[in-house]
Amino acid sequence: MNILIIANYAILPGEKGNCRFHYLANLFAEQGHSVILLTSSFAHRTKTQRNEIDVNKLIKGKFNIKLIYEPGYESHLGLRRILSHNQFGINLKKALKNYVQFPDAIYFSFPTFSSASIASKFAKKNHIPSVIDIIDIWPEALRSVIKLPSFLFNFLVLPFTLRANSIYKAAGAIVGVSKTYVDRAHVVNNKVPILPVFLGADLEIFDSYKFTSIKKDGEIWLIYIGCLSYSYDIATVLRALVILNNEHKISQLKVKILGSGPQREELERIAIRNKLPVEFVGFVEYPVMVNYLKNSDIALSAIVKGAQQSITYKIGDYVSAGLPILNSSENDEFKNIIDSQKLGFNYLAGKEKDLSNKILKLISHRKKMKLYGENSRRIAERHFNRKSTNMKIVGLVEQLVEEKV
Repeated sequence: MNILIIANYAILPGEKGNCRFHYLANLFAEQGHSVILLTSSFAHRTKTQRNEIDVNKLIKGKFNIKLIYEPGYESHLGLRRILSHNQFGINLKKALKNYVQFPDAIYFSFPTFSSASIASKFAKKNHIPSVIDIIDIWPEALRSVIKLPSFLFNFLVLPFTLRANSIYKAAGAIVGVSKTYVDRAHVVNNKVPILPVFLGADLEIFDSYKFTSIKKDGEIWLIYIGCLSYSYDIATVLRALVILNNEHKISQLKVKILGSGPQREELERIAIRNKLPVEFVGFVEYPVMVNYLKNSDIALSAIVKGAQQSITYKIGDYVSAGLPILNSSENDEFKNIIDSQKLGFNYLAGKEKDLSNKILKLISHRKKMKLYGENSRRIAERHFNRKSTNMKIVGLVEQLVEEKV
């Protein structure tokens, strides 16, 4: 089969981080399919332009990466980002028009609106089986940024909701990073196959990275990996650390933050002002990040109240490392996993006292903390191992193509 994968946000070979679409492209290729990955010329994390020749050299002909130009932006929020994504959509539409031979299937991500809309319309017009992969839900994700009563928020974003619904309706099958996201699309398109697949990690690769001890004896490491933006609540983590340092005199706690984003400088100022034992490591190569995780004791899923994230990339890495998790996400699906699988504790978003109490509860019961870590690794092996879970996506796409034939 000829598979076309369209994903505006993709981390490519040679870049720091973990990415579903690069991995999927490779997996399709391993099954004997011809694959092209269409993605942006602009790297979202580093805010730099990519070179198509350089990235293709790193994949050594397994599949082909084609970069669609977009001008880029400096800020995570703002008009320039909207205009940049719009230009990506315009250029994607031109690229698809130039296709001499149509693919057998199109696999496309959502967001962004521009790329998903154009991909879905192109597939529908040309009777090509298509699969949408919902990585985030928009406009619902804006709830953590736009603080309005629900009825007013829903009215304000109604045009975007209708646009998202039209994209969901056009898909021939629905994949998503959680059942929550898949169910959202299935409400408006309930006659197609659905498949929730956690983002996860390849455990064989994860486990192959060399472990080097970088933690001093007696230290307890709390770790957060990912973006430092408005949906993620590291400020509450820092306030909880103040309580633990000042009120409980627990000096062995150290916080490692692997990532960056628009709130990094502000968070660093808070840590310095309060003389907190926090290291802002920044984005690092994946093997380095894995080593930090393997040295850590507790993982933080720190998400602000009202945010719509469900089961993000970081969760797959946390459970792969066998870490107990402290979670403030309000997503019912993930909260239930934490409780039912005994992976750690949920705490109230924005409530540093609750978080500090949960940290104390964990570190005071080392046997329970160890059990939660073992449970975490067990669920990784069952539900987060990409090598097996992503084969379900390959099978779904193959099935759609066979049914069309």
